[in-house]
Amino acid sequence: MPLISNTLRSNHLDVYTRMKYVGSLLILAMGGCSSSSSNSSSATPAGALPCTGLAIDCRAAFSDSYNGTYQGTESGTFTLNVDILGGIQGSGPGITITGQVDEFGRVTFTTNDGKSFTGQFGSDHHSITGSWKSSSGSGTFSAQSTTAPTGTGGTGNGGAGSGPTASAVVAAMGQACQKEVTCAMVDASLCSTITSTSQPDLPQPCWDKELAFYRCVIDTACASIQAQCASASTAADACATANPSYPTNPDFNPALTGIKSFDDIVHLCTQCTAEARACYNSADCKAYAVCVDACPANDFTCGDNCSTTHADGFNVYSVAATCQFSNC
Repeated sequence: MPLISNTLRSNHLDVYTRMKYVGSLLILAMGGCSSSSSNSSSATPAGALPCTGLAIDCRAAFSDSYNGTYQGTESGTFTLNVDILGGIQGSGPGITITGQVDEFGRVTFTTNDGKSFTGQFGSDHHSITGSWKSSSGSGTFSAQSTTAPTGTGGTGNGGAGSGPTASAVVAAMGQACQKEVTCAMVDASLCSTITSTSQPDLPQPCWDKELAFYRCVIDTACASIQAQCASASTAADACATANPSYPTNPDFNPALTGIKSFDDIVHLCTQCTAEARACYNSADCKAYAVCVDACPANDFTCGDNCSTTHADGFNVYSVAATCQFSNC
């Protein structure tokens, strides 16, 4: 598995390196999805979305959290969570929900009070509409992704999006990590480091770019992630470069050297002062940073060579990166 890429930095820390060692998702290479998945070769049902690849890839494209409402003889609200295999779990005031979405975006779920919901994902893969019925009534429902950015505004020159929230970006980060688990890119245990208290990897002006990258990983077939998401990765990297954000650490704040990866790792938060100092005091850690900075974007072989040539420095660097992800 590739160890490093020179793109998509978090606080100017190389996110590919960081995520490899703390269990997130930004390893854009190596392998396809699980061989246990069957190919979805049947014709697309009328009114459904097409699925031209592996069924597991198509179901994973809907993995997200959703807020919904239902109307009719009864009305209410609910939330849904769709996992990477298409399983649905959810709840609302006084109800619990279980169900499934298939590879064509067809949704079925039931509530513990006897309602049956049947719906269909829209072409955006982020919205659901349908109907419900029970022994005592019927109606319609709709649901919308909580992570996919939505624009606001009117006519004329068009409205501007308000931008994603930190929680939306982190939620997508977790879903993209789970997608890479499905694609056999990372071990499932690694995603446990992404929690409700985690923060986006990039500065706030870049959250839309970061979210776009995660959505690309979620929505793209395993074997195509590297190619399809390269432009989103490049856009996020460019934004991070244009919006530097080093944390303030009164305990250890050495002067910037101009070696980007080195400056990134020695300017960490107060919880990682010891790890930052360790890299700062390691000539091989600095040499590793110099080597990585010279690698072309997405050149995994170059990154691997750096980690091999400067193994001691790479180990010190990755310990600091892990601390930064967990604490900063």
